[in-house]
Amino acid sequence: MEQIRETAGVTLRAIVRYVRARGGDTTVAHVLNLAGEHEPPEAYDDARRWWSYETKINVFAAAAQALGDESVGLRVGQSILSYSVNTPLRLGLLMLGGPTQLIRLIATTSAKFNASADMSTLSTGHGTATVQYRLRAGYQPSRYDCDYTRGLLTQLPALFGLPAATVTHDVCQVEGAEACVYTVRWRQRRLLSWLWRGRRRPADDSTDDVLAGRMELLQRTVAELVAAEQPERALAVVADRAGYAVNAQAFLLVASPCRTSRDRSTATG
Repeated sequence: MEQIRETAGVTLRAIVRYVRARGGDTTVAHVLNLAGEHEPPEAYDDARRWWSYETKINVFAAAAQALGDESVGLRVGQSILSYSVNTPLRLGLLMLGGPTQLIRLIATTSAKFNASADMSTLSTGHGTATVQYRLRAGYQPSRYDCDYTRGLLTQLPALFGLPAATVTHDVCQVEGAEACVYTVRWRQRRLLSWLWRGRRRPADDSTDDVLAGRMELLQRTVAELVAAEQPERALAVVADRAGYAVNAQAFLLVASPCRTSRDRSTATG
């Protein structure tokens, strides 16, 4: 049967894993039963699956009932980094530069995970941004969905090693507005400060191990990016960001999984 491509599997996985962390497998089974779902629990743990918007809301509602927590949408959104974002993806996001740059791309990012709504950036400033979330025609707005979006937005700075953002949500489709509007505020600090602090210490094996580990993760990220439609452009972006990140005179990125005549990209910085 063809999957309904409205909600990406990362959302259902985040809900199920949050429920499991608080109530175990028995509570997961109970939630799925309350939601009217009949597939085995492991099906909802598959990030590659797509689900309907209705399934997402039904599982959220069932989780709220089973856990006795109507704010479960917010809690799941706030815990998304624990359940759905792997290390190579975090490193790739880090290369964007910071929360402001990521929020400016939020329309593109949101479309990869949610086909039932449109997200756009209304404004950005120093440590602040205003984001609009509009559920498309034919879908019933839900407080769980609004809270989940708010929880996700709090975690954007955390992707860059910053404290979670504060998010206000005073304009809401559930209350009859044309779209939800979120105001996001976060504390800024110099990115990659952990690296500069490390460089001020005397060189030792532990520092070398940290840098080697970061470069290994970078290589993994490159392997994923070269599968993009424009691999040369992707590699150029990675090289530029990596040069800035490690303050390198020169370095070599090897993307062995790339099936093109060019398997190496050398950059200087």
